Amino acid sequence: MRLAALRIAGFRGVKEEISLLCPGAFAVITGRNGTGKSTICDAIEYALTGSLRRSLGQKEKGESFLDYLWWRGPGKPSSREVSLTLISDEGEEWVVTRTPEGEECYQTTSEGRQVANLEELLCDLESAPVRTLEALCRTSILRDEDITRLSLEMGETDRYQFVRDAIGTVDFSPHEERAKKALEQLEGRAKRFENGYLRARSLVEEVTSRLSEARSEARVSSGTANPEATLRELLEDESSDIAPLLHKAGESVAQLRVQTDNLLVVQRRQGELARRQQELQTAEHLARIKGLEREIEQFVAQLKDAEAAVTTAEQMKREANEQQPRLALLADLHQSGRELGLEDGHCPLCGSEIAEDAFADHLRMIRRRLEEGAKASMEAAHRRAGAVRQRDQLRDQRERRQRELQELMRTAEVLEKAASELRDEALRNGLAPTSGELTQEELAKHIETNRNTMARVQRAMADVEVSRAYERVAKLARDLQAKKTEANSLQDAVQQARDAQQYAKKGYDIIRRVQGEIIDEHLAELEPLFLELYQRLRPHPGWMEIRYRLRGDVRRMLSLEIGKGLKPAFIFSSGQRRAAGLAFLLAAYLARRWCRLETLILDDPVQHIDDYRALHLAETLGAIRRMGRQIICAVEDPALAKLLCRRLCRGDDGDGVLVEMDYQPDRGVYVDSIQRIAPFSRHVVVSA
Repeated sequence: MRLAALRIAGFRGVKEEISLLCPGAFAVITGRNGTGKSTICDAIEYALTGSLRRSLGQKEKGESFLDYLWWRGPGKPSSREVSLTLISDEGEEWVVTRTPEGEECYQTTSEGRQVANLEELLCDLESAPVRTLEALCRTSILRDEDITRLSLEMGETDRYQFVRDAIGTVDFSPHEERAKKALEQLEGRAKRFENGYLRARSLVEEVTSRLSEARSEARVSSGTANPEATLRELLEDESSDIAPLLHKAGESVAQLRVQTDNLLVVQRRQGELARRQQELQTAEHLARIKGLEREIEQFVAQLKDAEAAVTTAEQMKREANEQQPRLALLADLHQSGRELGLEDGHCPLCGSEIAEDAFADHLRMIRRRLEEGAKASMEAAHRRAGAVRQRDQLRDQRERRQRELQELMRTAEVLEKAASELRDEALRNGLAPTSGELTQEELAKHIETNRNTMARVQRAMADVEVSRAYERVAKLARDLQAKKTEANSLQDAVQQARDAQQYAKKGYDIIRRVQGEIIDEHLAELEPLFLELYQRLRPHPGWMEIRYRLRGDVRRMLSLEIGKGLKPAFIFSSGQRRAAGLAFLLAAYLARRWCRLETLILDDPVQHIDDYRALHLAETLGAIRRMGRQIICAVEDPALAKLLCRRLCRGDDGDGVLVEMDYQPDRGVYVDSIQRIAPFSRHVVVSA
């Protein structure tokens, strides 16, 4: 099974629909950053699984990666869909379509659509791991960010689980699951028995303690002659049954205790309230109120004068403003007279004959009138501003004094309200003030009465209980024996459950151990493949061999080593770790027996890898291609893309394509060009 076509619309950075036909041999996708190379890989993974691995755990401000799964750019896409076409070796085509509304996997035949299960179509479910499609994508789609994380930097236990899923040896999984479920049930059963035993022991201790108390009560008495009659008198209850009487006595004690506690709070608050009320009656406080009232009256009188001053100043300013048009005309006349001067001894305005000195004196007179008018207008403005400022200051001072006076008056109201609330609280707790005013003496007297009543009721209750204690001693002794018998029985059940749990755990460990041995055999077959790929990629010139080492009996761990037990993750550079990780992941991909999908997808695998190892990767992918696998590889460098096309285009089993991607803000990701790469000719020279 291989990829035949991919159609994307409204997904991630793709706004308009793009379609890619994937030939059976290979497809190399190139383009600068942000042109949609990773989006192609995202679309394939989303079509196969309905989710994206890199979306897990990515959240920020209430949003997640999944909120950005579909187009979020300007404009609205014509549709939102990811459709993947798969083709089998027999030529049957299956289409997997996913939209925000749902998914569908079908085959179109002459009889109509035939729906299929995607897991059954792509995998052998008898030998596949549990999360089948997730394991398929994890081993078929090798992403830039996953290459190192899923290999050298992976924990030993996680690495073993990854290889186990890739190999797909789950022959014992049903047995392991049943054994694990039985073990969990037995552990739960043993835990329930233990909890029951602990509760039984707790009851034994409780009954023993109560028996001891009952025996002590039977020996101790306060000496009350007739405690039951005393209790009935205190509670004013003549009922014949003692049990309701004791219950009522307990409620009465509880009620008195609550009332007493509440009255103690009222007593404390009433004392504080009385102190504050006394402060309001002091000569200093009253003098302060009188002083504020006098100041407010003074400010009111001063405000009247200030308002009158403002009115006078505004009248002067209006009168000055009324002269402004005339003064403006005089200013123009003065300016014109200065500029024109006399014309042959005659005034340029009226034409009358006038002497030069008289004309100059007249101009000076006009200038003086202008200066006097400007001065009067300025003085009126200054006077009005000063009057308004004085009035506003007086208003602010009056308002501050009024607020202060209101606050003082409000304090008395607040204290009176608090006193009323305290009286109501005292009434609710059984104290009715005799004189309307609540006093400390009444509170103290009522509290003391409550305490005495509580003490008398409790003493009477204790004496009544003494008479009943002898009856309880016999009953509690019988209960104690019964609880001990129950506890011993539960102790035996706990031991049996623990024994069964141990047997189940041994069986579960045996299944895990046998399964681990089977996986070890498959790992032994995987090691030469991993070593060959490692040597082809040549991560490190000093260590040309790498091997794995298994640890653990039931909990298995897989580590990678070079040299004499050295860890490559601590020695290799980032590029070397990436090359070794590629060898590990490619070996896991080629080792899958349960997967029918023969397509390898690589998303920018040459990040942090130099040109030397990039060439080795191209040669390695060419070797994988000659095994009949379909290669889809996305790279940024156009030269590397062309090199990959030359290395992958070997044989005569199909064409390849070189796809160039691009991006425009208003258009999104789109296919700029598609170039068909035909296989090389087997013969250069042909006989005539």
